[in-house]
Amino acid sequence: MIPQTTISYSNPSLYSSYFVREIVAQVRLQDTRIAYQDLSDELLVKSLIGHSTLGGDNDIPSLQKISAFYRAVASRLEQETGQMAEVFMNLGQDDVGWILVFCGRLLVISEFLRDANRFRFESVEHLGEVGERVIEEALERAREYFDFPILGLSVPLKRAS
Repeated sequence: MIPQTTISYSNPSLYSSYFVREIVAQVRLQDTRIAYQDLSDELLVKSLIGHSTLGGDNDIPSLQKISAFYRAVASRLEQETGQMAEVFMNLGQDDVGWILVFCGRLLVISEFLRDANRFRFESVEHLGEVGERVIEEALERAREYFDFPILGLSVPLKRAS
């Protein structure tokens, strides 16, 4: 018996959430073949969850999905902290690798990837929950080192990194 997962597309407000919109924007920014520019946001989000709905040569590669997810996280970190956020990815031939996200000079995310081809989410809700959890954990780490800006003021370090 093959287990089946339920994919929920029922809540259209999730497609308008900042995090989901930012993932869609990141997919489009990384689209060097111009394959996804004419696709709806909903179709692009659906390709991140469950089984791909685009089909054939239009499938979003796993590396691009991972990159879009973490670059959306980095975008939110930049907004919240006022620091530049950078994403570094290293993925080997056997789909094993790691993700590093720096906020300023501070490493806020370090994750190990075991199987990049399985990087997908059960539902739009799950995508949003995981994204927000990753962002909040990174912000907690950043709060230990940075005083977040108030009205565009500079961001001093709290302790040496």
